[in-house]
Amino acid sequence: MMWRHHASSYPMHNAYGAWWVLGFLMVILLAVAVALLLTMVIRPGRTASPTSIPSTQQEALEILRRRYAAGEIDDEELAHRFEALRNRTS
Repeated sequence: MMWRHHASSYPMHNAYGAWWVLGFLMVILLAVAVALLLTMVIRPGRTASPTSIPSTQQEALEILRRRYAAGEIDDEELAHRFEALRNRTS
């Protein structure tokens, strides 16, 4: 004789359907985390903050121009810093 089990005889039978969704979401989350980690490792220069030390004179001059345009430094300060950059790189 075959035993026939009904869904009502297993109290947790209907709850199993939700677990695959959680597992699927965890796999997606893991894939996104790995992709972000690889992106940061492959292109580390992209994460530099604007206050980091500029690597070239052009970058330093561009920062000075932006600060001058924003009103953070005045004419005197701009001229002084341009001169200091010119002396440091020559």
